[in-house]
Amino acid sequence: MGSSLLSLFWWVAISAGASGAIFGFVGILVCVLPFARPRLHWFYFIGLLLVLGDLLYGLATPNSPDSHVDTAGHLGGLLAGLLIGCMLAGTFRLPIAQRSARQYRRLVYATAVLFILFGILAFVRHDVVELKRGELLLDKNLPEAIIHLQRFVSHYPNEPDAHLFLGAAYARSQRFRQAADEWKRSLDIAPHNPKLQVSLAGLYVLLGRNDEAIPLFRQGIPELPPNSATYCAFSKALMTTGKLDEAEEMAQKAVSLDPKCSECQAQLQLVKDVRSTTAKMMADIEAKQSKAEKLKAASGRKK
Repeated sequence: MGSSLLSLFWWVAISAGASGAIFGFVGILVCVLPFARPRLHWFYFIGLLLVLGDLLYGLATPNSPDSHVDTAGHLGGLLAGLLIGCMLAGTFRLPIAQRSARQYRRLVYATAVLFILFGILAFVRHDVVELKRGELLLDKNLPEAIIHLQRFVSHYPNEPDAHLFLGAAYARSQRFRQAADEWKRSLDIAPHNPKLQVSLAGLYVLLGRNDEAIPLFRQGIPELPPNSATYCAFSKALMTTGKLDEAEEMAQKAVSLDPKCSECQAQLQLVKDVRSTTAKMMADIEAKQSKAEKLKAASGRKK
């Protein structure tokens, strides 16, 4: 609960995992062990080193979904554990007969306080609820999901995930222009997202904006696992912009990754046909130019 509380206060979402609870447990041990088990000094210092190491790592790691590290969640769990540990530590000075009941009451009080604080914060941060509702409705009710995500974007215009999820909702609703605009805003805020770069490039191909798609494909593809659909879309963008050699190379990669993909095979054949037609046209043009030059030279000699 303490982990979720600080994570919600610090960030725009609550992560899922056991690390916050683990740090809460360590926080309790750090406070309780000196009173309860004086001989376990080694365990006490291990706990302190673990806490220090996590905090140092957290300072060097941005608190974002891309980092896969919720420093706020870790710190929240630790602080909640320290709070509960401090409340329990004093009970070890009591006689054993009184200790259990006092510890139980203090745990109940601490839990109640954390729940109340979480409820208040969740009410104040209702915009975060809009994001979660939008995510949950993406597979169920797209119009309603878009409404919730639009509200979240209005609260957090500089949050890349807000534009990412809203763009996904637009894309599933076949509103590709709006989806492309939202994904572009997300990349403007957080440029290093290879998966989103490739997804936006694919949308640009659908919209005929191939010149904008090519740089995104070049940036995103090397950092992602090979995918036939991605190479096929890249080939289409290259072919449309006249880069036929590279277009054929990408189409061949697509076919090699998925030989049963009819779209990939059709794209490879199309690129070959375009190259053949282009080569024939160029040969005809060169022949006509050569013929014209010969006629001009012959007429010059006659004069």
